[in-house]
Amino acid sequence: MNPCLSQAAMLLGRVWRSGVLHMLVSLTFVQGLTFATQVAAARFLSVADFGTVRVIETFLLITFVPAGLGMITVIVKAAAETPDEQQRHKLLFNALLLTSTASLIASLALQAVFPLLGFTAQTSAYLALTAWLLAAMNISRVGVGYFQGLKQIQRMAATNIWFSLIAFALTISGAASGGLSGWAIGRIAGQCLFAAAIVWTLRAAIRPKIDLRLLKSLAGLGTLTGLAYAVDSIASSADVLYLEQLLNNTQQVGVYGAANIVIVGGLLLPLAISSVAFPHLAEHAADRPRLLATARTTLMRTTLVMLPISVGLYLCAPLLTWVIGEAYAPAVPLLQIMCLGLLPSAVRLVLSTWLFAIGRPNGSSLANVLGIVVNLGAIVWLVPIMGITGAAWAFVMTTVARLLAFALALRWIYQTDKKQIRQIC
Repeated sequence: MNPCLSQAAMLLGRVWRSGVLHMLVSLTFVQGLTFATQVAAARFLSVADFGTVRVIETFLLITFVPAGLGMITVIVKAAAETPDEQQRHKLLFNALLLTSTASLIASLALQAVFPLLGFTAQTSAYLALTAWLLAAMNISRVGVGYFQGLKQIQRMAATNIWFSLIAFALTISGAASGGLSGWAIGRIAGQCLFAAAIVWTLRAAIRPKIDLRLLKSLAGLGTLTGLAYAVDSIASSADVLYLEQLLNNTQQVGVYGAANIVIVGGLLLPLAISSVAFPHLAEHAADRPRLLATARTTLMRTTLVMLPISVGLYLCAPLLTWVIGEAYAPAVPLLQIMCLGLLPSAVRLVLSTWLFAIGRPNGSSLANVLGIVVNLGAIVWLVPIMGITGAAWAFVMTTVARLLAFALALRWIYQTDKKQIRQIC
């Protein structure tokens, strides 16, 4: 290896040893807050009510990024590429203004859409209530993304932990004392409190100056990014919505959702690794040797970490009933099947980050469209035959198909770029 690249890899390794730890903790309490509260809520809610929670959280996951015009990702790349501090402060204010306004408009529009989606009356009512969380979700994650773009990961970790723990306590206390209604109230209160805490933490970095040209630029890039993330979320998580529609049984959705949420939790570590790598990949997007070195290191570490995690979760799957209750015993074999898709999902996360870092979300979208087709087709085929076990196998099939699609998308992009360079020369 080139000595310069070797030295860069060693430096990056030292950064990661510190950065990944803090980012993992941060993600566990920020982006992982939703999943952690669901696991705990499963202990206090009936399986059927937990199925409703899974439908609600899945819908929020799919809609919140496009509702906020993709600012949670745009801010990371934009902050990393803006060296002037005053310009970054103006960037942050306009990103927060854009994402909060767009989210509120989306929440209002969704009120008219929910009755048309064919969910049960209870699910539709709670969806209409929790849809107002979209603005708070985007504000908090834009704030985290700003510091991620500046590579100031440790600075945010402590704040994230404390305020996320408070939000977690509110949500779980609500579920324990008030059932599904209490869960919804606690979820809203906790998320709004966390968003307020993020804004307070960032108050010195917010420069209140509206820049119409900047807003237009952010909206243009963010819309494409938001749509790409929506497609990614549908490919990753919409199986819960499909099941609710096919089975019309929130009890079965709750059982499948219990296994699925463990898999989502298992992916927090590769998500942390990818999040730390993202600004480095974006920074070196034009420097192919350094970009490939960073991507190779990320892929290697992700694989080495996820292999033992996948095996460990498979072996420890029976402990799920000890954590959330015996009522979820049917989820154990589902979890063991879905563990087969953990490693492909983790590697696919890295490839997806790579595509966004080089400014090619179109490649990600095409790969995810294939994933949606495979996932929906497999569920429609297998669930009537095998029930929710068929949904677990559909998950594995989808993860493998998406991994192959992302790898082919990257290969096609670089082959196309190489041909264009040759034609220019």
